[in-house]
Amino acid sequence: MIFAGQQQRDHPPEPYLPLWGAIAYSPQAGTFGWSSCQRTAEVANFEARSRGVTIYPGEPPKVFEPATVVATGVDVFLALAVAPDGSYGCGSHPRKPGAAERQARRNCPGRGARIVLSFGTRLRPASADSDIYAFRGTISGSHLIRCVK
Repeated sequence: MIFAGQQQRDHPPEPYLPLWGAIAYSPQAGTFGWSSCQRTAEVANFEARSRGVTIYPGEPPKVFEPATVVATGVDVFLALAVAPDGSYGCGSHPRKPGAAERQARRNCPGRGARIVLSFGTRLRPASADSDIYAFRGTISGSHLIRCVK
């Protein structure tokens, strides 16, 4: 029997799964990588490092400069702030992307830091038209993400 306001379910609800995300950054190259919606911290870290690799052109490409994981979190918003001198800071917050961004700016020792990346570990960006808090960033590899102005 179904009562008013209830929905009929053909299957039981899915169990809660914590989802991890990570940020990798290379101050020398000025590149970063990100990862979200991963089931383990290890996979999130690996994916973020993979997206943060710098490939220098050549035949064949000669140098790979990996990014270092600078932030990892589960079910949080993560943010990366970078100053013009290459210094950086990270922030996280369980519910508010703006709070993660403020923390990242505060944690950056350089002057004039700006947010280059901000996303929720449970959110996967679908397109550049997706919610601004779902993801902010610049082009990293072949992944379509939103630019911060």
